[in-house]
Amino acid sequence: GTAACLAACLFAVLPCHSESVCWISGRTDLLAAVLGLGATLMLMRGRTLAALLLWLAGVLCKESAATLPAAWALIPASHPGTRRRGLAGRLALLALPAAYAGFRMLVSPGILDGQSGGGMLVGPGWSPGENLLRFVLRTFVPPLPSGLLPALSGLPPALAVAAAVPVVALVVVLFVRRRPAPELYRTVLALLAGFLVLLLPVIGMKVALFDTQSERLLYLPGIPLLLASILVIVSLAGEGRTARAVLLAAVAGGFVSTLHLSAGWARAGRLCDSLAADILSQGDGGDVVILNVPDNLNGAYVFRNGLNEAVRMAGGPGRCEILSTHSISSVEDPTTVDADPGSARLEIPPGERFC
Repeated sequence: GTAACLAACLFAVLPCHSESVCWISGRTDLLAAVLGLGATLMLMRGRTLAALLLWLAGVLCKESAATLPAAWALIPASHPGTRRRGLAGRLALLALPAAYAGFRMLVSPGILDGQSGGGMLVGPGWSPGENLLRFVLRTFVPPLPSGLLPALSGLPPALAVAAAVPVVALVVVLFVRRRPAPELYRTVLALLAGFLVLLLPVIGMKVALFDTQSERLLYLPGIPLLLASILVIVSLAGEGRTARAVLLAAVAGGFVSTLHLSAGWARAGRLCDSLAADILSQGDGGDVVILNVPDNLNGAYVFRNGLNEAVRMAGGPGRCEILSTHSISSVEDPTTVDADPGSARLEIPPGERFC
C-alpha cells in the first residue's frame, strides 16, 4: 500500500510533466492520458465497449493515444479482464490502431509529411533507437544544465547508448538474481513493451535534453515505464523500508524539480503579459509589424502561437505580423537592433537561436 501511494506521488511530480501541466496547449495530453487510463480500467474489468468509447474519446483529444489498444493486447492473460480474450481478441486489439492509421491516411493523405521536416526528426546522427534513450532519460531526469551543452554536443550518440548499457545490465542481473515470480516477469515485460508501443506515434520526434520542449510527448508513454520501474524497485528492495526510502527520495527530488520548472513557466507567463501590454501601448488600432518576439524561455513557451489572439482579445491592433522568433535563456539577455528605412538587423546573444 505504501509503495503504491509513493508511486502515485512520483507520477505527480515526474520532471517530464511540466510542459503538459503548465502549458495550456498541453491539456490535450492530460485529457488523453485520463481517458486512456479510464479505458484501460474498463478493459481490465471486462467492459470492452466502455473501454473502446473512452479510447476513442482519448484519441479525439490527442492522436498519440491511438496505439493504446495494441498495448492492451500485451496485458498478460493472468490479469483480470483478459482471460476471456483469446488470440482472436488480441489480434482485434492490434488491428484497431492499424485501422485508425489507415483511416487517417485516407482522409488526410499528407499527414505524414510533417514527420520529415520542420525540426521534427531527431538531430543529425541520431537514429530512432538512440532517440529512445532520450525518451527514457527524460522520463525520470529533469532538463540537463545548459552549461553541459558545449561538452556533450560533440559526443557521438552511440557513446550515450554505450554509457547506459552497464546500468541496464546491472538492473537486469539484480532483478534476475532475486528470482521474482513468473507473473512479475510477464508484467514488467508487458509494461516495457507497452511503453514502446505508446511511443510509436512520436518515436521520430525529438525531446529536448536541456529544456522542457516536447517533453509532453512522454506524458502517456511514461505511465507504463514508471509502473515497470516501480515493480523492479519493489522486487529488488522488497516492500520494506529500503523500497520506501528509494521511492520517497525519488518523490522528494521530483517535487523540487517540479517547483523549479513550474517557476520557469510562471516567468514565461509574466513575459507574455508584459509583451502583450507593450504591443497594446504601441498600436493605434492598425496593423503592427514586430521584428522579433521570444518563442520560449528555457523551453517554457512564451508566444509560439496565439499572439494575435491575445492582443485582439485585449482590444489591441487588428493584426500583428511577426518577422522572427528566438529562444531566450533570460529576460535580461540583450539584443541589438540596427534599422534603417529599408531593412533591419537583429543580433541575439551567443548560445540563443532563432526558431
